[in-house]
This record gives sequence, C-alpha cells and structure tokens, in this order.
Amino acid sequence: MIILLFFLYILLSLALIYLSEKLLKIQYLSDRKSWKEDGCPRGMIFNPKGSSITACWRLSFKKTGDKYKWALNSVEASKYLSLYQKLANIFLWYTLAFVPISFLSIIFSA
Repeated sequence: MIILLFFLYILLSLALIYLSEKLLKIQYLSDRKSWKEDGCPRGMIFNPKGSSITACWRLSFKKTGDKYKWALNSVEASKYLSLYQKLANIFLWYTLAFVPISFLSIIFSA
C-alpha cells in the first residue's frame, strides 16, 4: 500500500516537473521579454544559453499566480498553467495526507 502511494507521489512530482519545464520553454520561445524580467530562469532539463539557476531559485519561492502572469496572454500556456495549478493543489494535499499515513504505517507495522 505504501509503495503504491509513494509511486503515485513520484508520478505526480514528475508531472509537475514536466509542466513547469513546458511553461518555461513556452515563456522562453514566445515571451522572451518576460523571461528576461524574471532573471532568465532555467529548468531542471531545459537550460537555454544565458539562463540562471539563481533566477530559478528565486521564482520557486513565488506563488504560482505571480510567476506565471505572462502565461495569461497565451492560449497554450494558459492551458498548461491551469493543469499545473490543479496538479500543484493535488500535490499539496497528497503530501499532507501521505506523510502522516506513511509514518503511521511504519509505526503500527513494527
């Protein structure tokens, strides 16, 4: 049971990484001005020339709505952003439920 929950958690994490990479690539290709205003962030995989890991770290502390304002101008980016926000909420609630369940199962299985 715990292994299945952990596997789902990993899949959800990978989906969020994929969507954030996709949004970053769309921003870089279609809205270079906002990409530069954000400090030229890079992703885990998408790493364009002139990108900055510190900009990526700075953006990671912003709320999702604040760091993707540029995406509202693009139909494709808006679609990915909507899915990203839904999955991020699921990830948050899954984390809040998964961690206590994991600890309880470890405690009571011993």
